[in-house]
Amino acid sequence: MSDNMNANITGGAGGDTAGGGNDKTFTQAELNQIIGDRLAKERARMEADIAGREQDLAQREFNHAARDIAAKRGFGAELLDVLKASTVEDLDKALDIIEKHGQLPTVRKDFEPGKAPPGQEGPSADGLMRGAFGLKKG
Repeated sequence: MSDNMNANITGGAGGDTAGGGNDKTFTQAELNQIIGDRLAKERARMEADIAGREQDLAQREFNHAARDIAAKRGFGAELLDVLKASTVEDLDKALDIIEKHGQLPTVRKDFEPGKAPPGQEGPSADGLMRGAFGLKKG
């Protein structure tokens, strides 16, 4: 019975061939080795794929948590694009530094170039320019 298991297996399409010179025969041990090698390669490829997916998932989870943390602390999500933080702890440290040194400047919605900001007394930029060149208000 074990002789049958170790018998040569032909790699051809089946049946006898007239030429007979091109058929490769494999022993059971060789077939086991070939299949084992293919399985090992496939297993390694799948493990690498799983590791890559886990890394992508971890990055997405961090990005989501970072947006939440930034929003709770009053910062916009666009700030996350310029911060070099890869962990929540790094992000907290970066936001602490920003808060310690003052808030980020904001652009006023009611700002118009050449005019004094509303609620602030004093000459406008247009008035200053006219005064510098000795022009009349007009």
